[in-house]
Amino acid sequence: MGLRHQAVVFALMVVAFAVGPFVVYPVFLMKALCFALFACAFNLLIGYAGLLSFGHAAYLGPYLISHARFRPSFKILAHEDEAQIPWGVVRLEFRQEEKVFRAIVPGGSAANDADVQAGLRIAQQNCFRCHNAGAEGGTKAGIPWPVLAGWAAAAPERFAAYVRNPQAGNAKTQMAASPQYDDATMKVLIDYFKSFVNRRWP
Repeated sequence: MGLRHQAVVFALMVVAFAVGPFVVYPVFLMKALCFALFACAFNLLIGYAGLLSFGHAAYLGPYLISHARFRPSFKILAHEDEAQIPWGVVRLEFRQEEKVFRAIVPGGSAANDADVQAGLRIAQQNCFRCHNAGAEGGTKAGIPWPVLAGWAAAAPERFAAYVRNPQAGNAKTQMAASPQYDDATMKVLIDYFKSFVNRRWP
């Protein structure tokens, strides 16, 4: 589209915006414009950028919006990268990944431990959406990071069993089962959470 055509389209849009409130119910028009803005944002982020938009859903933490051509980008032991499907979206927030995940990054000597770092990658994708660490993460599960850390340290076998088959321990839970997690995968996840046992939380 040439510059002249763009100018014509822009002029028509200005006229439509100016006249619209007089011929269309204003509240409906505002809602339509909000949805149009929402669609333009997603077209820019998903259509042009491919994916990557941090969002928030009701009681859920951050996720990356997937696209139709999603392919796993990494595999850690028995955990394979999976599409993070939006659910119950109530608002969008565009934030830096580093700041969001900083709350669950292990510190001290654990920061350089290969097993702990592997557990971090798994927890980022499989735990952070429903479990919160302070003000970050999801709250749907109602079980924050310090509780998960204490559980992993005090009862690692029970922790592993619950992750693999949560319905066996709580028939009403909505947590997805991970029966594919072998002993090695569970070890790095447990080692990761155990690294938070002595952390002071705000």
